[in-house]
Amino acid sequence: MVTRTTNSTSTEQPLHDATSVTTSSLISSNATTRSKFLGMNLQQECVGAFNMTYTFSTACKIQNVFDLTRLRIAIIEPVFTTTAYSSFYRFYATYPNLANNTNVTQNTDLLNASIVYDWGASASLHYFVTSPLAKQAGMVIGKNAFIFTDINVNDGALFNSTTGQRSFDVAILGFSEYVTQAEYSYYRQFVQTGGRLIVLSGCSFLARVTYDANASKLILDEGHGYEFNGTVAHGGVYDYFYKNNTNWVGSNYGPLFYANGYTFRGALANTDNPISTFMRTAAGTPNILLSYQAHEENAMTNSSDNVIAYWPLTAFKSTDVSYISHKVVATYEHDYGKGIVVHMGIFGTDLITDDVQFQLLLLASIGMPAFTS
Repeated sequence: MVTRTTNSTSTEQPLHDATSVTTSSLISSNATTRSKFLGMNLQQECVGAFNMTYTFSTACKIQNVFDLTRLRIAIIEPVFTTTAYSSFYRFYATYPNLANNTNVTQNTDLLNASIVYDWGASASLHYFVTSPLAKQAGMVIGKNAFIFTDINVNDGALFNSTTGQRSFDVAILGFSEYVTQAEYSYYRQFVQTGGRLIVLSGCSFLARVTYDANASKLILDEGHGYEFNGTVAHGGVYDYFYKNNTNWVGSNYGPLFYANGYTFRGALANTDNPISTFMRTAAGTPNILLSYQAHEENAMTNSSDNVIAYWPLTAFKSTDVSYISHKVVATYEHDYGKGIVVHMGIFGTDLITDDVQFQLLLLASIGMPAFTS
């Protein structure tokens, strides 16, 4: 991922211990209960209220649409990805397109970086989950919503340390390109055991890293085209988790990058998925999220993905049009085990600060509107 803008903050967020969260009220997001997890009817004053003006109708109160108070929600601050961007990319720039049989021992300190506690490209997620709107919808930090870092997830924070059971119904990720093997496995276990994992941005789960707790360091293992053993670096795979992502996440980074020249004209919410129905009813049209511009997108790689909205690619400028044109970008749900992954497909952290429709989509993806039967 190459960032286009920077809007991060530099303050470490407070941690709430997952062991203090009760599991008695955990709600299953199994595919068999999808239609109950999200209601399909909308109060009349809200129909068409979330239109192209990107403003909330005064007659349509968000607290009358959503009640997230029953859910236990974990929000992840992606400090591993922020740390990687503080250092790894200087190595990548120095040794671009490194061959597998070319060993590099200089400048490898750049692949062993001190942890940076910062939201980075996911600062907009923090902004939203601490906003009055999120609170009105029933997501209250410190009450039923809790902020963790990658480090906490790596150490098992999504599960009760005594019983091993999930401590949360929903986990929300912004942009999480770099993860440890343990962190990645915990996310998969979270979904497999009935959790709902929401991934806002494309190019997440691309490269594997190691966290050295004693030194407070992040070390690249493999991904983004490089492999590092702690001493020697050489060329490696780009999408380290590709096969596993296809299995349980449902998509992978295209790679689709805005510099390829493609554009979007919004998304098309025209499927029978309950969230799709909800979004086009709320917007009064199936054409939603018109403000989004290309950044980094995932392409669907699992045929069982349940599409919420398609993102048609248009206006190609790349010389490799044939490569890009067959990619299918979509916001979707993917069933895995007893749980569900909701992936936005696009770089959703670009939208969440200002686009009311995307905020609505996130809230709907979290689930449990007040009108659910």
